[in-house]
Order: sequence, then structure tokens, then C-alpha cells
Amino acid sequence: MYLNVVPAIVICGDREVTTHAFLDPGSSFSFCERKLMNALNAPGSPKSVTIHTMTAPHTLDSEAVSVSVEPLKGGNRIELSEVVVVDEIPVKPNITPNPRDLQRPDYLRGVDLPHVEGATVTLLIGANFPEALRVEIVRNGSYGCPDAVRTPLGWSLLGPAFKTVTAPHNETSCFVAHVSATVPQPSMQVMFLKDESDVMSTDGEFDDCQGDVRLQAMSKEDRRTYALMKQSVEYINGHYQLPLPWRYDCQTILKWPGNGLLA
Repeated sequence: MYLNVVPAIVICGDREVTTHAFLDPGSSFSFCERKLMNALNAPGSPKSVTIHTMTAPHTLDSEAVSVSVEPLKGGNRIELSEVVVVDEIPVKPNITPNPRDLQRPDYLRGVDLPHVEGATVTLLIGANFPEALRVEIVRNGSYGCPDAVRTPLGWSLLGPAFKTVTAPHNETSCFVAHVSATVPQPSMQVMFLKDESDVMSTDGEFDDCQGDVRLQAMSKEDRRTYALMKQSVEYINGHYQLPLPWRYDCQTILKWPGNGLLA
């Protein structure tokens, strides 16, 4: 299977590395391998992200770097910031097709597919840099054949491999579906408790709320409503039913003396 992998030059300061880049519109962040960061001597800043894949989300505490990338044979340079550093990008370079496979179909004639011998995929460019993923030309193959796609970083094949190409049939690449920045827990608490006046004493009325910062930040009226809902919710005939939240029992309703004498 051909993925949208292209050879590219990655630059940081006065250093550059020739490598392969995976153009992945299914990823909301961009990544580079740590060995690429070290080879470029790129300075990093702490970065924590939550990575959601086909299996389960996990939090990655790493670094982020800023680099530039350009086509192997020269062209416009694209700036990439906040590239998250990982130990490995589990994608392999495309297998170089047989020259006869490139000349046989008319749609592939003239397509230049350079390959960097010995280089691995050390850069993944996600949808946060659409200028690198922009499709300039597509040459569609017939059923069961790959398409030829040209982006600002050059040509690549995308789709089923030619029958003359031998590749493992049981390998599937699905790296990143979605990435979100992880907010540190202290910052989350500040969002709820940025004003001390938001925190009201429960006066022992809602002891089960003491360990819940969100409930402590509620007003007394909100906490009473929450407790009422928690205690009286019922599931009847396929529907959940609750009493009116601001209608309390007779003991909590203020009773005023009759005003008949004043009439």
C-alpha cells in the first residue's frame, strides 16, 4: 500500500537533514522523531498532548520544536511550528516501484518519484499545516492501481501497490486520529476557582460535595437543586422524570401570617 510519503529536506538554523515526510491529513498535529530533533540540534520546549488513536487515548509528555521543510529538489520552504517530538513514527517509506510500472500506464509518465536510500520517515505533517498537504495535481489510476498525487513537497503514489511490488499484507498504518493539547490540572482548578467568592461554605448541608471542586464552586441554590435531582430522579415509561427544581417541600417554604386583619 502506498501512503502519501515524500522525500524532503528538514531545516533548523544552519543544519539540514534529508529524510522522508508522511503527509497525514488525518492527524491534527505534526510530529518528528527524536533522532531528527537531535540531528538538527533543534531547541525544544515542554509540550503535553493527548493522542487519540483507534485503540485508546494516552497522554504524551514531550517537547515541541520549530523547523522548516522544503522539497528534495528545491522549492518553497514551509515553516512548521509546535512539532511534537516522539520516539518513533510507525510509517515506512513507499517501496520504489519498478520503472516499467511507471512507464506502462500513460497517467504515470513523467511523474518523478525520488527516493532517499537508507532514509526513514522521521517527520509527520498533519492537518495543522494545510499548505504542506495541498493537492496541486492528481493523476487517477484505474481500479486497483495507485493515484499519483503532487503536493508542494513533490510527487507521491497513494493507494494499492502494483502487483510487481512485494510488501507485507498484514501491516496496517493508522497513526493518529486526533490530538488535543493537555491542560494541566492546576489550570483547570483555576478556571473554576479564579475568584474566592465563588467558593461558598456548605455549612454541612451537602457533605458529599466536599471533595468535588465543581460542586463547591456552585451557589447554595445550585447545590440544593443538584441534590434534589440526585435524590428524586425516576425512570418511568421510558422517560426520566424530576420534580420542579425550585419547588421545595412545605418545611422549606416560608409561611407568612395572614393579612385578613389588615384588609
